[in-house]
Amino acid sequence: MYDWEREALGVDTLGQIRGAIRTRMRVDLLNPSAQAWWIATLYGPFIWQTWRVGLLHGSIAAFVDSPVTLPDPLVLRLPEYLATSMAGVSDVWEQVAVVPVMVEQRALAFAACGIHRGEADLDISQPRDRWELVAPTNIKSRLELTDGQQIAVSLLPFQLHRPDAPHQR
Repeated sequence: MYDWEREALGVDTLGQIRGAIRTRMRVDLLNPSAQAWWIATLYGPFIWQTWRVGLLHGSIAAFVDSPVTLPDPLVLRLPEYLATSMAGVSDVWEQVAVVPVMVEQRALAFAACGIHRGEADLDISQPRDRWELVAPTNIKSRLELTDGQQIAVSLLPFQLHRPDAPHQR
């Protein structure tokens, strides 16, 4: 993992992070979706404000065998003026849950999924078996991922690893 990735997470080492959920995910590289574009375009500025990293327009669909709840996700909402002008799209991406992810202990990514209004009101995400992984680097080539490969990930809680407010370090 690059130094700037550890700095974005607010951690000095890659040891155990309290509240992290470790699991294995299967990556689907053959069925790309436009979801990463929506995530990076609509929510990229919020991710920049929080973790000070940009996102590449590309993602990896990742699946787990049994649904997992994102640990203490950051819940983001579209500004109302955007949500009303994006009828249809806003149903899926009006609110998203996002957590940082360490992929194979070697790369930073973010797991994101669209959530329902009731979940957003409670700042939670119900268990899911699929997320979009978006990242500030091309993790597909960086980690030499292949379709169907099982990867080890640590889903990190939003609140527990950021000791400083964004842009205050």
